[in-house]
Order: sequence, then structure tokens, then C-alpha cells
Amino acid sequence: VNKYSVISVDSYKYSVPDRYTGKEVSVRIYTDRIVVYDDCEQICKHTRQYGKQKYKLDMNHYLNTFKKKPGGLSSSVAMNQAQPIIKKLYKRYFADNPKTFVQILELVREEEISLKELEDIIERLLQQGMVNLDIEIIRDVLNKRKTEEKYPEESRESITADSIAEHSREQIESIDNLIY
Repeated sequence: VNKYSVISVDSYKYSVPDRYTGKEVSVRIYTDRIVVYDDCEQICKHTRQYGKQKYKLDMNHYLNTFKKKPGGLSSSVAMNQAQPIIKKLYKRYFADNPKTFVQILELVREEEISLKELEDIIERLLQQGMVNLDIEIIRDVLNKRKTEEKYPEESRESITADSIAEHSREQIESIDNLIY
């Protein structure tokens, strides 16, 4: 894996997660896909592409890099090749805050939610008057959803800007208590 977290298969370049930079990986090549392995563990797969010196990059493969250098996100080839919904969310809500956007993409990956679900959450928060979207607010909404899914029979309190603000105040108060 080269320093750009890319491997070459038949003159076409494919990204792999950036934690594998400098490591040797193996690749199984099929007519419709390539599958990349570290030892016996599958680390990623791509739809097989044909052509010379072209790239197929997955935004998720570069999240660790973008955490260190969020300013490079907007002009990156990975962003240029990203799914339309990622580009839309970034341009519409996070162009001035790429660091938060990278954190949110990591959360989406960890929690295994769809980008459409993320978009719905963001739009709902904005409709409720949220001005500043950050990772903790999105995480709170996801945790609330999980609780509702786990205990559907209990009464559900709707997620509002007020309930999120109250939760934030409680967190700040607990931090204050730790500090003082």
C-alpha cells in the first residue's frame, strides 16, 4: 500500500483504509470486484474498474488522515469521488467545519447508519431550530434512537432542540463539577 493508501490492480488504483499505508496486502481479483485482505481478514472491496492510471477512492478509507488534516477534505480526490449525498451534506452544512464533518462520518461508520438517516437527522434538527450541528448532538440523537428501538413499549419523548439543549447543559454542569 503506497503512501497515499492506494494499491494498483491492472493499472487501476484503489484505496484501502489509511491504517494499512506501507503494509503488504493481498488482493483477490474477480470480473466484477476486487477484495483486499490483510492476512486472512477482508479489509475492503471495490467494484472492479477498467482503465489505466485511474482511481477509485472510498472516503471512509481516509477518515484518519482527514482527522489530522481536515482542511484537505474539500479539495481531495476522495471528496470529488464521494457519493453525491456526502458532497451535498458537506457543502450544505459543514463546508466551514470539515473537522466536525469527518467526526460525523466516523460516527456514521461506527454506528452503521445510512447517509440518508444522517441527512434526515440533520434536517430534523435544523427544522427544530438547531444552528450549530456538532458531533455530540448527532450522537445524542442516535443514542436516543437506539433507546427507543430497544424499549419501544415505553413512552417516547420526542427529540427537540430544547431536550438536546437541556442534555447539553447537564453535561456542562457535570464537567464543571469535575473541574471545580
